[in-house]
Amino acid sequence: MPAATERRPVGSTGLTVPLIGFGTATIANLYTDIPEEQAVETIHDVLDNGIDFLDTAPFYGAGLAEKRLGIALAGIPRESSIMETEVGWLVGPDGDIIKDYSGDGIRRSLETSLQRMNAPRCPNRPVFAAW
Repeated sequence: MPAATERRPVGSTGLTVPLIGFGTATIANLYTDIPEEQAVETIHDVLDNGIDFLDTAPFYGAGLAEKRLGIALAGIPRESSIMETEVGWLVGPDGDIIKDYSGDGIRRSLETSLQRMNAPRCPNRPVFAAW
């Protein structure tokens, strides 16, 4: 059986990801309220154990997972982790989730996700998003 930290290439991008990633829905109060400190510690534990692929989405807690991911990664070099978010989902002013798969909606979704994660684009790394 391969180790969880064994890596595989992502197409021809030069980027590799571990076989196992961490989904952040749970740190956005999916099943129970999670204190922010515990959410941050969880992300740090995941990274300390060699899992550097972090999956998130705007609809995980209406952006809460992305915000907590940004807090947890503050001060950690962005090149040391890979964040993936889903696009086409916008968080409305009242926390409602709006689907918008238009070109403009996808761009706005990605930009607002990057803002919530406090994640400037790395010029030497591709930006990945899924829907």
